[in-house]
Amino acid sequence: MKRISFDELFANSSNTNDEVTKGFFTDTYPDGYETKENFQQYLFDQRVKPGRSHWRIIHIKNFFENAKLGRRMIKMPEEVWDDGEKWMWCRFTFGKITQSLKIADGGGMHDFIRDYALGKIKVTYDLKDLLDEALIQK
Repeated sequence: MKRISFDELFANSSNTNDEVTKGFFTDTYPDGYETKENFQQYLFDQRVKPGRSHWRIIHIKNFFENAKLGRRMIKMPEEVWDDGEKWMWCRFTFGKITQSLKIADGGGMHDFIRDYALGKIKVTYDLKDLLDEALIQK
C-alpha cells in the first residue's frame, strides 16, 4: 500500500477551486458565476438606485472578506423575498461573534454563495480584487 500525506490526499480534490479571481468570471473561466460586465452592473445597481442606502455594498464587501478569511457559515443561506426582491441571508461565525449579511440576488452571487456554503470553493480574493479583475478588458 502506498503512503500519502494529508496534503497529497486533498491536493486534487474536486471540492476545492483554488483559482484566484478568474474563477468568478465566465469571461475567463468557463465554469464561473457571472460575466465581468454583469457583475459591475450588479454592484452599480446596489449602490445607486433611488431609495437604496450604502449598506448593500457594505454587506457584499463583508461577505467577500469573511469568505477570504475562510470563516464558516452557520447554516445554508436563507432565501427571502422583500419588497419584490430576492435576498440571501448569510450568517458567518467567528469566535463568539455572529455576523448576518443580507445580499441581493444577482450578479452570480446566488450560486457563488451556495457553492461557498457547501464548501465547493475556496475564496482567495476580496471584493476589491474581484472588481479590479472585472475592470480589466478581455
